[in-house]
Amino acid sequence: MAEGGYPATVVIGCGDCEWSKKTFQLKPQRRNKVIRVGRSPHSDVLFGNPNVSWNHMTVTLHRGSKSGGVPPHVTVKDVSSSGSAAKVKGRSWARLAKNVETPIESGAMFALPVRIKPKVGEDLEKIRCTFSVYFFEEEPAGGWKAPSISSKEYTSLHSLPTWDTGEETPFVAEQKAVAVKEPPVPVPEPQAEAEAQEAPQF
Repeated sequence: MAEGGYPATVVIGCGDCEWSKKTFQLKPQRRNKVIRVGRSPHSDVLFGNPNVSWNHMTVTLHRGSKSGGVPPHVTVKDVSSSGSAAKVKGRSWARLAKNVETPIESGAMFALPVRIKPKVGEDLEKIRCTFSVYFFEEEPAGGWKAPSISSKEYTSLHSLPTWDTGEETPFVAEQKAVAVKEPPVPVPEPQAEAEAQEAPQF
């Protein structure tokens, strides 16, 4: 890990983009860093696929708090109109709850969007974008593993639960249950005006 920093690498695999990676750094003086994902030219992770929302999702690096016992961690939030799916090691794909900060593990994989109407004969692997996020660890000797999704998995994304109906997958339920909330920043008590000001000079 870089001295004094907390790195996170976004690895883009399938979709309309070639394999690539981009590394972000949570600077020592910052409590968190928000990585914006979408079609907007101001996005930190930019996709040109028209199926992706202008502002689709965010990935946030949190420093945590030693005094509060909160370790550094990463959360993701879907802010799109068409949904985002996530997959962690050993689990199936699950749809992220909209506008909810969901904690993730390093190596988590994402696909967007979820809701989509492919045209007849259209390649499913071209109408969605995928990426993985690795964080707070050094890149292995063999490099970061690019996201890889089978045709069967792409098809299964169409049948994921829709959050608007109130359904919840086991993955998201568990992640929400262990969600780590950062302690509020303590606000120092204001000093009395007489103590805050220097005595007048004569």
